[in-house]
Amino acid sequence: MVDRPLLRECNGNSTAIQQRPPRHPDVDVITTLWNSDRAMEAGFTEPRREILDLPHFTRWLQSRAYVEYKGFIETLNDSVTGKKVSEVGPLSERVIRVVEMLNTVQGWIRELPPDTTRAQRFGNTRFRDWVKRLEEMSEMLLMDLLPERSHPAIVELKAYLEQSFGNSARIDYGSGHEMYFVVWLFCMSKIGYFAPSDGPAMVLVLFSKYLDVVRDLQRTYNLEPAGSHGVWGLDDYQFLPYYFGSAQFI
Repeated sequence: MVDRPLLRECNGNSTAIQQRPPRHPDVDVITTLWNSDRAMEAGFTEPRREILDLPHFTRWLQSRAYVEYKGFIETLNDSVTGKKVSEVGPLSERVIRVVEMLNTVQGWIRELPPDTTRAQRFGNTRFRDWVKRLEEMSEMLLMDLLPERSHPAIVELKAYLEQSFGNSARIDYGSGHEMYFVVWLFCMSKIGYFAPSDGPAMVLVLFSKYLDVVRDLQRTYNLEPAGSHGVWGLDDYQFLPYYFGSAQFI
């Protein structure tokens, strides 16, 4: 589900899919994650789908990008270990601005109510209008969030943000779209938008708000699960709430 380049520098070069990376990359996630200068120096390009078959997926699992992405999720998980939502503390301006952005896109759901003029068995087609508005507005939303020096990254960031809320052709949503949102958070951290101190708020406030938005989309437009996991999953739509939630119980 993940497109290259995940902020290309994560893979070290633009041909990482073709060149098999080391099986166990020597990556210090903590020091590389917040190194915005390195990310900005690497340059940016519009993501395109590169994981097309099992060999590609195997290379992805061995890549520096995968190690850093996985480490990012683990770092967020560690930040909320034993922590209640009420203990998140004061929010940074960075976090508040992303919450406001999510409030904006959620407001579009009220502005674009479901089409009730005809029966629709597998999801309401008005969802396509919502996604179209997101695609039209994503660049502006990101420009409002980011300082000017980070604007070159928008070409990559917008692709992940636009894929975070479901598929307009199939009118569905699943854990792959959830992954896109976490990749977006990861990329925003890589370019220095978030600080290490934002970790707990990224889970307990931002991710929680994201869940509120996608559940609103699911209910309003009757989104289909994007591939039910059956007995292998706890939820047809989400995965990470259970991972982060389990850390809170420790």
